[in-house]
Amino acid sequence: MHQTDVMSLVVVKDEALRDKIETKTDNACYHAPVLFIINTKKDSMFGERYASCGAENIMLEATDLDLGSVYVMGGAARLNDDSELQKELGLILPFRRVSSCRLARLEKNRKQRIVQIVIKLQFIN
Repeated sequence: MHQTDVMSLVVVKDEALRDKIETKTDNACYHAPVLFIINTKKDSMFGERYASCGAENIMLEATDLDLGSVYVMGGAARLNDDSELQKELGLILPFRRVSSCRLARLEKNRKQRIVQIVIKLQFIN
């Protein structure tokens, strides 16, 4: 635990760069205004687990801020094949992309629907 040296995080807010990522990942980013790309060292035994925990914490914080979020592994993994895009993102070589989170403001009716679903789930025996 606490092996922070095996991870790196890139936050992408630049629209042109997000568009390039959308193209490379077949629109896996859902055109979200903020993208977190979580990277781990290739030889890290627990890197993917740490990345998943990091993504979960980002998503929990987003929920607390009334933001929507989604966790996607496949889109992040596709970035490993594009060295030019990796350079633009400032990703360093010993790391590989393993997961990412997208954040966006929730529409009011969608937020209400999510709350209703959670309430229904709490009453299921």
